[in-house]
Amino acid sequence: MLQRLERAFQAQERFIANAAHELKTPLALARARIEAGLDSDDDRQRLLHDLDAMGRQVQQMLQMAQVADPQALRRRPVRPLAVAREVLDHLAFKAERRDLTLHLQEPDGELQIEADPGALFVLLKNLVENAIEFSPPGADVGVWLDEAGLRVDDHGPGVAPEHRAQVFERFWRAPEQSRPGSGLGLALVREIATAHGWTVRCGQTPDGGASFSVRWGA
Repeated sequence: MLQRLERAFQAQERFIANAAHELKTPLALARARIEAGLDSDDDRQRLLHDLDAMGRQVQQMLQMAQVADPQALRRRPVRPLAVAREVLDHLAFKAERRDLTLHLQEPDGELQIEADPGALFVLLKNLVENAIEFSPPGADVGVWLDEAGLRVDDHGPGVAPEHRAQVFERFWRAPEQSRPGSGLGLALVREIATAHGWTVRCGQTPDGGASFSVRWGA
């Protein structure tokens, strides 16, 4: 028990240190821009972009804290199809701006599981947002639901086999990754899945894109 507590404490310390490091740079840049003066619309837009990014990161940290204790989840009978429709409606504007089509493959019959509906929404939203971010214009993002679980497929560059376990680590980014991001989205997906007793995996579509699957059972 003492060893488990020590590991949990060390993991929490690493998380706090990494979070502080990740927020330090955008905060410094925002301060520098304010001190230098915001003379143009471009300056103001860049500052707003940085503030939005920090806001998303803080929100993800709060969500990770909320799912850290499985006992805190408010489980009840949930229809994943209703949650999936809500997620796609929420992200429709972002997909449209990137010229992407969101496709939902509905399950056969009435599907119901025991889950925290808010946590399931965050899990699926993060997977779909990740797919949108890495998909080329004109492509589609597929969401599949069935009795065994859910899957999100894209037509992006995919994830190299040697990185497929690491993508779920907090603050991890691929060595060649140049897109902005907190590195917390997929980590939060795993945290939510683990808290529910589900499993999450990263794989590959037939055309080389990324495929993320969540199984309702272990």
